[in-house]
Amino acid sequence: MTAYTMTGQFHYGRPVYKSSRDGYLFYYQLDDRWYVGPYLGNTTVWMYVDDNSINAEDISETWYLVDGGYFLPNSRVRVTCVSVEGCQKVRISGSYSDQIDRMTTYTMTGQLFNDRPGYQSSSGDFLYYYNQDPAGWHVGPGLGSDAMYLPNDTSIYADGTSGTWYLSNATDFLPNRLVRVSCVDPGAVVNGQWSNWGSWATCHTYCTCGDDACVASTVQRTRKCITPPPRNGGSDCEGGSSQERLCACLGRTDRAVDPNPSPNPNPNPNPNPNPNPNPNPNLNPNSNPNPNPNPNPNPNPNPNPNPNPNPKP
Repeated sequence: MTAYTMTGQFHYGRPVYKSSRDGYLFYYQLDDRWYVGPYLGNTTVWMYVDDNSINAEDISETWYLVDGGYFLPNSRVRVTCVSVEGCQKVRISGSYSDQIDRMTTYTMTGQLFNDRPGYQSSSGDFLYYYNQDPAGWHVGPGLGSDAMYLPNDTSIYADGTSGTWYLSNATDFLPNRLVRVSCVDPGAVVNGQWSNWGSWATCHTYCTCGDDACVASTVQRTRKCITPPPRNGGSDCEGGSSQERLCACLGRTDRAVDPNPSPNPNPNPNPNPNPNPNPNPNLNPNSNPNPNPNPNPNPNPNPNPNPNPNPKP
């Protein structure tokens, strides 16, 4: 009686689970049963249940436990799903035909997309959340691209998702109910890490320049301690989750003023100086102070050597 975690393997079309000790929870199609035992695929086991559910947490029939060399029913035994959402590294598994290369591990990048952590595989694919209708999770070679997707799931973390994924076969997207996202190491101690900072909010009001009585408004930007969140006793993120800065005027254009502005790299107060210091640059219209070193030998302003205005097609 302990916790079992998906290994990423499948046995007769069902996920394989492994405990933190040495036991396996797996399905055996020839008997139409789920087994718990020391060896994967071996029917010398400690307990079993006659149930063909796709996932172990959906098992509802009565378990039989070995007792004195016999299997006896025990109606109190249940399989429940333990929430382990927020893993820094997750695994997508379950397809053996379409998108096989994307059945691999994905690690949080530290960036947020639509207020959800983004993940990336070692091959460069992205696992991310997209909030357009229908909202859901997507996998593809770039943000906004689709090789597979999970519609109508708004989970904060990828390992909290459930439902049927749709995988591209280069012609269409086909459902595959065996595809799952699972936590790679649910028992690991993980320290919380901040996401990247979000964008500054937009200033909607501003003071008239020189009006000392006007109180400038402020704008904020935020970040979240979810890439990953602290888990299993790990430390929380240090520092604040928000920053503020003032809105002020610049002429008639509203802007946000950085409390630590960088110095002007160009000390010249005139950003567009006149390259010609002569206050009357054209006293002699016939003078040419900068003659073209390669004058055009053809004074005709029409560069087309064919004067016919209707060239042949």
